[in-house]
Amino acid sequence: MAYRGNSGWWRVGSGYRLGVVAGRMVSGDFDGDGDDDVAVFYQYPGGLARIHVWLSTRYSFSYRGNSGWSGLGGYWLSNVGDRMTVGDYNGDGRDDIATFYDYGAGARIHIFLSTGRSFTYVGNRGWWAASRGYALEQVGDRMVSGRFGR
Repeated sequence: MAYRGNSGWWRVGSGYRLGVVAGRMVSGDFDGDGDDDVAVFYQYPGGLARIHVWLSTRYSFSYRGNSGWSGLGGYWLSNVGDRMTVGDYNGDGRDDIATFYDYGAGARIHIFLSTGRSFTYVGNRGWWAASRGYALEQVGDRMVSGRFGR
């Protein structure tokens, strides 16, 4: 691949604060076209969080807009930290997003399933939960996914 210089594949002059993204940036094939795309979880004031997506055109990224592919009120990304990962969790050929959410005494893995045009939040019950005794400060910001044991 040729170096494209400092102009990059996408840029914004102002107003996009990477500080509210922190380490919540992942890549995956979210639209199922075979090309890896980019997603970030962006924190807005008042607990609104949205997943912003850039779809790959193979030569640039197409930003899907600041309304995001998914938006949740009362979803505090400080409780997620940088615990965000990608995998095709439902086997439909599109990558999905998982976050590990800290509830203080317990924790849950939240899933956002890709429809190819948006993410569907599976709900705050998560796909796995520990109601107590699971301290995410012991995990830190370490979270991965993969096909283990196949």
